[in-house]
Amino acid sequence: MPSPRAYALALLAAAALAGTAQAQRNGNTYNGVHNEPSASNVHAKEEAAGVAPPPPQQQRATQETDQLYNQLMKQEGVRGPAASATGTMPSAPAR
Repeated sequence: MPSPRAYALALLAAAALAGTAQAQRNGNTYNGVHNEPSASNVHAKEEAAGVAPPPPQQQRATQETDQLYNQLMKQEGVRGPAASATGTMPSAPAR
């Protein structure tokens, strides 16, 4: 019959091995949690923490996004209004 000390060592070894299990990964998701933040999540967290960029910086970022969007649409031969500050993009015509 094993001694109580042997049982204790067996339990410690089992606990140590259980803690080394690898997290399941699927793309940017680990154990069912998305780990790559989206822009909207970052902005919301920045505002909640009081570290959001000032409005002029946000406007410059929006303008730069609009310019890049327009360049891409021009390269694809699509004409239309630029992306608005609300984040809505015009839909591309069917080809």
